Amino acid sequence: MWELDPRRLFQRLRYQQVASIDEVTGSPGVGQKAVQRKGRLYTLTHLSISFFCLIGSISFFFNKYYHQVSDDKCVRRFSAPSPALEAVELEWMTFNDVFQPDEYSGYPSATSEKAWAALWDFGAFTVPLDSLAGLNKSSMTGDFRLVGSGPDAGVGGLLEGAHQIHCLNLVRQFIYRDHWDYSQLPSFSGGDKTRRHHVDHCIETLRMVFACQSDVTPYYLATSQRGTVESRGLPHKCRKYPMLVDWVNAHSVFDTVE
Repeated sequence: MWELDPRRLFQRLRYQQVASIDEVTGSPGVGQKAVQRKGRLYTLTHLSISFFCLIGSISFFFNKYYHQVSDDKCVRRFSAPSPALEAVELEWMTFNDVFQPDEYSGYPSATSEKAWAALWDFGAFTVPLDSLAGLNKSSMTGDFRLVGSGPDAGVGGLLEGAHQIHCLNLVRQFIYRDHWDYSQLPSFSGGDKTRRHHVDHCIETLRMVFACQSDVTPYYLATSQRGTVESRGLPHKCRKYPMLVDWVNAHSVFDTVE
């Protein structure tokens, strides 16, 4: 059993010097070299880590920048010249192609009419005169509506995508014309023959748009538990339409009518 000696409690602590590496090995300078090698290894490790972190950061930046530049170049290459191109951003979207009602479908109501109007019923923006050649309109012989003056002069232009949605909306309104009063709309003026001619024009416009774009995304089908064939949506690369709407509203120079 251990016995405690009271005299040891007040005895001054003594320290013993530890032998250096040189003394242990019996070779002067070996310990110093080992410390130096360890220091160099430590520094090299930190430099390597910092280097790879820097390379990773640069790669991430250029990869992100490359994709942004590629999207911008792609959009401009396959689009007609337009000042609205500066507002184009792309995103992947999966269409909601199941039979579920939303604010755009079903019988017309004040809510649905307002929602549809917000998609297309906005003003015109300025198209610079120097961009007309790229639009195959190198002369001003047409009845273009001029806006602005001096270096800011141009012609009024509408967003083609908005015109296409207007056409789709007109077809919808024509289908539901017995369930909602559209008699005050310019598109429904001029008699039944004129209205049908306008609707036919819109149907033909949409046909050409769909054929022109020719979406090649596979359209998969699957059999549900009820035995019916249902579609399975796949991602599409789309333009962010709300951003285009915001851009047009911010650059509107005059209002338009239907």
